[in-house]
Amino acid sequence: YWDIVRRRWKLIVGCFLLGIIIAVGITFLMPRKYTATASGFVSVPAATQDDTNVSNAYNSDAFAKSRAQSYVKLAESTDIATEVGKRLGSGADADSLLNRIEVTAPTNTVTLQVTGTDSTPAKAARLTNTWISVLASEIHKVETAWKTSNSSKTVPVTTLDVYQRATAPEAPSSPNLKLNLALGALLGLAVGFGLAVALTVFDRRIHTTATITDNMS
Repeated sequence: YWDIVRRRWKLIVGCFLLGIIIAVGITFLMPRKYTATASGFVSVPAATQDDTNVSNAYNSDAFAKSRAQSYVKLAESTDIATEVGKRLGSGADADSLLNRIEVTAPTNTVTLQVTGTDSTPAKAARLTNTWISVLASEIHKVETAWKTSNSSKTVPVTTLDVYQRATAPEAPSSPNLKLNLALGALLGLAVGFGLAVALTVFDRRIHTTATITDNMS
């Protein structure tokens, strides 16, 4: 293979550079996307637990963690998306908004993270902050209704407290120029080497006197 590289190095280098050029072109033609993240934690208000009881405190923490997992589905519901669309006033339908949102609850934590993607930094931050605000309101409404049906008190069983609001990102999250350049370079090298091998295999011309000698012997 080294002999192939030596004889066809111009072709391989040309394909390598062409792959990089194509990657740069595609990257600059792709629309910019910006991503912002907001976080909140699920807590059990003091009015619903006995802070002097260690067992109750542990149970409350475990309950909050399980609630955080269940709130992911709520956060990704059509009702939440519809309300967000109303507050944003953008005219976007629920499905398109849901495609721009990701909600996660890291395992064994009481944290909820909402990540929003949009065409500008300001829009990404606004979408994310609106989403987590609507989610917090909906959680309060749902939990209050549950508490009311099970007790004379109307204190929510759990609440979502936003501790980190989204800020406008400084750089786009997509496209990734470095990744595209690496992929373009690798693809260019692969194509160049493949062409070099194919041309060598199917090349029946005699290039050296040694070849003539071998054929005559």
